[in-house]
Amino acid sequence: MHEEAIKQKYLTDISNDTATSLGKLFDENLNDPENFNTLAQELVKGVVSGVSPEYQSIVASSLNQDIFNNTEKLRSNKRMNDIAQTIQEGVDNLNSSVDEITLASRNGEDVTKQVDQTKLKIKGLSNLSPEQKKQETSRLEALDKQVYESRIAGELNRLTETEGEKEAYAKLIEIENNPQKGYSGPEWQTFINNQKTQITKTGSLINAGNEIATAEFNATVKEYEIKLH
Repeated sequence: MHEEAIKQKYLTDISNDTATSLGKLFDENLNDPENFNTLAQELVKGVVSGVSPEYQSIVASSLNQDIFNNTEKLRSNKRMNDIAQTIQEGVDNLNSSVDEITLASRNGEDVTKQVDQTKLKIKGLSNLSPEQKKQETSRLEALDKQVYESRIAGELNRLTETEGEKEAYAKLIEIENNPQKGYSGPEWQTFINNQKTQITKTGSLINAGNEIATAEFNATVKEYEIKLH
């Protein structure tokens, strides 16, 4: 019994000492599972070679299992981190594409090709995780709405600038009476109200600019008349 206790303490001490070293290697190689595995194998070989021959197979078996478990944990973590990074890069790229499409659509450009490419990006993200898959439908719907709303906003803005607020409001009423597919009642009304607000702002800016231009013109004319007299 006494010899068995000594044996167990001896093996436990070896296991604890090696676990500390393996833990350090683990922390130093969080993003490199294969390097951890290589260094850990070398460490264990050194440990086993220094153990009494009758215990070498026991120690080697136990430590090799520890190496396997830790290597698989690192590999799993790296896979998850790689996927998370790929998702983040994909989301950033998607947002950038949507911003470009929104601006182009507002400027009256044909964005059909860009929209098709962006929809492929959305579907690509959906393949990376269940959570991304859940967002596929809402992302596709949001893209269609942003393209539509940007196009209409641009058209109304240009109409306000060239024809005036009255013509822009008339066009908006025509749009309001033909709700776009995919909008709930409140969503559609919010969109219409936002366009009304924007028409008013654009009209006010144009009127203010005209007033300033008129005042400057009148001041120039008056100055010229004074010089003549």
